[in-house]
Amino acid sequence: MFDIYAYGEKLARTLKAIGHTDNQCRFYEATDQTELHELEQNISSAQGTILIAIDGQMSGFSFDADSLIEKPVHSIVIAKQTQSTNAKTITLAQRECKAIMDQVVAKILNDAFNYQDNCDKVDANTMIIEGFGPIGGVFYGVILTFSLNEGVNFMLKTEYWK
Repeated sequence: MFDIYAYGEKLARTLKAIGHTDNQCRFYEATDQTELHELEQNISSAQGTILIAIDGQMSGFSFDADSLIEKPVHSIVIAKQTQSTNAKTITLAQRECKAIMDQVVAKILNDAFNYQDNCDKVDANTMIIEGFGPIGGVFYGVILTFSLNEGVNFMLKTEYWK
């Protein structure tokens, strides 16, 4: 099973631009339901460039022949602390974050090719990168959203039914 939080932390620890360590936290977990205020409190002491892994527990479904496929949606945010909120500063931060995110996409696809971290379930056709921010008033960057293709056993389990 793909674990966006474990994978996100692995990315944050191995990306030089993020440099997450136990002593210098630059990795954060969130859900789509996380209140912005709560996330802002969590990153209030962060500096530099951060990575946020988001699992919103959102899924779509489709049928492929006679197989039910679940398509859970996950997101990764790369955001950089900026000095101001003018358009040039925001655009520069987003460009820098986009270059890092391009490497995240490359890493996911390489891991998929090598069957690592369950990335082979990532549907590359669903990958979208968009601008993101502000978070904490000074973090701007980009968000990568993608879905997985996971087979679902849709047989009824008797322990759930009367």
